Amino acid sequence: METRKQKLLIKKIVDARNKILISKDRETVTELVNGVIETALPIPPAYSSRFDNRSFKDFSKVSAIKLLSLELAEVQYAANLDWEIIQFQIPASMYLLIMTFIDGGEGRIKEIIDETL
Repeated sequence: METRKQKLLIKKIVDARNKILISKDRETVTELVNGVIETALPIPPAYSSRFDNRSFKDFSKVSAIKLLSLELAEVQYAANLDWEIIQFQIPASMYLLIMTFIDGGEGRIKEIIDETL
């Protein structure tokens, strides 16, 4: 199961993703992605209680954060942004990051979002 910190992070990522899906402002997107990365770094992934997936989850977390960092650099430094691509790429990477912090699938994400913490 997930810790309270992991659940709060998932809620933060989902909130940021929803805001990014409607934003076309570099500064807003930069702030949201930076906030997610900074918050996620010290929190360990949710490891499975059913089988040993530690190395997979650790690698997945690092990879998702690296991908978000690369996409963040594109938002910050690209001369011309294609917002349709940005609004697809960043939320997709955030979804990958979410998966490292849950012990379950898509249904588990919805349960956490609906949960009062």
